[in-house]
This record gives sequence, C-alpha cells and structure tokens, in this order.
Amino acid sequence: MTIAKPAVRLSAAVGPRVRNCILLTILVAAAPLLAAPAPALAQSATPSSAQQSPAPDAQQESPTLERVRALIKDGRYPDAQGMARSLLADTERTTGAQSAEVAAALDALVQALWQGGEAAAAAARALAERLVALKEKLYGPDHDEVAYSLNSLVAVLTGRGDFVASERQYLRALSIRKRTKGPESPQVAGLLSNLGAISYNTGDFAKARERFARARWPFRRRRWGPSTRTSR
Repeated sequence: MTIAKPAVRLSAAVGPRVRNCILLTILVAAAPLLAAPAPALAQSATPSSAQQSPAPDAQQESPTLERVRALIKDGRYPDAQGMARSLLADTERTTGAQSAEVAAALDALVQALWQGGEAAAAAARALAERLVALKEKLYGPDHDEVAYSLNSLVAVLTGRGDFVASERQYLRALSIRKRTKGPESPQVAGLLSNLGAISYNTGDFAKARERFARARWPFRRRRWGPSTRTSR
C-alpha cells in the first residue's frame, strides 16, 4: 500500500489538474469554518424517497433559501442552481435588486454553482462579483458579510485557475476576519490554510509551509497553552 505524503512535500511533478483538485478539496473542507450553518435536516441511514426524487420535483417546490441550502447539502447542485435562480428572480421582484434578501439569494446561487463544478463559467464570476459589490454597498467594505462572500468569489476564481486574483481576495478576507473574529479564530485559521494551498499551487512551497504552520498555531496554543514563542 502506498502511503500519501503530506501535501506540502508533494513533488513538483504533480500536474496542474491534480493541484486544482487538491485546492478545491481544501476549499470545500474549509467552507464550514466560513459559511453559516445550513438548516438542520432529518438524517436517516437510507435516503428518503423525497431526497431521491428526480430534478423536476425540486423545481415544482416554492423556492426558499432553506430549500436551496438543503439541496446543496444533499449534493443536488443542478436542482439547487435552478431553485436559487428562481428565488433570486422572485426576490428581485418583491424587494428590489439592492436588498439584503437578494444578497442572500445570490450567496446561495454562487455556492451552488461553484460546489456544483460550474466555477469556470463566466456567469459564476459575474454573479460572485455582483454579490461582493452588493454586500459592500449594504454593509460597508470591511463587514464580516463581505468576507463571507469573498470566500465564494475566491472559490470561483480558483476554479478558473486565477490564483493571483484568488490570493488577493483571500488576503482581503483575512484582514477583515482578523478584525471581526480575532487573529486566532477558526475562521482566520481556515483562510490561512486556503492561502497555503494557493501558495502550493503557484509553486511557492516555502510560503505554503509557513501559512499552513500559522493556520495550525492557534489550535496548538489552545491545546497546550501559551509558550515562549514570539511573533513578528
């Protein structure tokens, strides 16, 4: 049996496609640190008939944010995308295009797109950028809601292979999260870990190791207590 080595020591021979898969895996794994918890769903050993229903059934349901999130959680991304688009259109008609409700619908749609493998689509980037701009207008440029939506924009940019833009947006989100959540929060650690993955994908292995180490430090400190380690 071949034992996988740590990610930061992977050979440079790893192709860009595999590296992108590694990055997207880390992004998805880190998403719970940044995203609001999805509504609780009843769990069972065997999926219910409702969960296994064909795609048209989902479109017959009245679109709600909770149902879109449930479809994303179940991995039914095409259904989630369709319902999120319907929800966005309905919300724009009832609240206007610049409301917090529209921002929430956009959040769900962008998440359904990038988690469903549609990050490379031009529409996904346009929607993600519209979402960030709307959050900035609603809450201000340094609000935690902006950092939350920057995470989705980064996921889209990463899926398109634009690691330079991804790093720039992640650094902005990191700055916001340090102020709103604290420098040793799980959210900051998650962002540092993702920044490490981006550094690895761009071939900067030294920076990747440093960022991964910084991501682990808050948890080590909480477990073993303060030490004589000094920070710059």
